[in-house]
Amino acid sequence: MCQAASSPLRNREREQVQEQEPIREYSKFRFGLEGGGGFRLGKISNDVSDDFKSYTKKLRRGFVYGADATWFFKEFMGVGLRYKAFSASNGATVTGTDENGTTVTGKLKDNIQISFIGPMFCTRFFQQKRLACPHGGYRCRLHKLS
Repeated sequence: MCQAASSPLRNREREQVQEQEPIREYSKFRFGLEGGGGFRLGKISNDVSDDFKSYTKKLRRGFVYGADATWFFKEFMGVGLRYKAFSASNGATVTGTDENGTTVTGKLKDNIQISFIGPMFCTRFFQQKRLACPHGGYRCRLHKLS
């Protein structure tokens, strides 16, 4: 019987197949929601009376919420759209004088809503050994600590 020797071409093909990196599955899309407390950093003018300064300071604290959607065109890079909003309100009963010198009492109320919508560029990073999933949508692999 005669055995055929393996050709050098077939050996090279096998090596090329073995050298290929495994294909990682990753999410092409990411949707996110967020919310929490917020604080506006702007300074309050020194020309504002002390009573009104206190009222204005309370309007600096509020609730921030938002949403975003991202499409990843590469494993680590993507583009998307982001929406953010800040809302705060305050009310008080104020007393003042009008142009005739008469004392006037009234209610003062503010409802502030600041919104932003715009494009974004995103990057994400993958860690081989991790204990939890990042936002990126990779499959989780929990590793035992030794």
